Amino acid sequence: MNIVAPNKAFASKIRTVLAALLVGSCLAAADLASAQVADPQYRFCIQGDDYPGWSNCTFDSLRQCRASASGTFDECLANPWYTGEREKTSISEPVTDPLDRE
Repeated sequence: MNIVAPNKAFASKIRTVLAALLVGSCLAAADLASAQVADPQYRFCIQGDDYPGWSNCTFDSLRQCRASASGTFDECLANPWYTGEREKTSISEPVTDPLDRE
């Protein structure tokens, strides 16, 4: 049985196609990584035609999210980037001990 040596021009084209696929995959992965815009301080996100991807993570409760999604084809999902931390947006009263009596 005679094995035919591969054509050099064909091998060159294959390498070019594979390189293009690799570059395309890297660009797609970079685009997906930069698309993560979910706010980590909110528990729930709304997704659908009106809110593609993780573009609207602004809900503290599932009930709030479902109320916003009501009557649409949008859905509510748990925010995968939720950290449980909230930024302080206002000055709060100092915490005092209720048992501290002067």
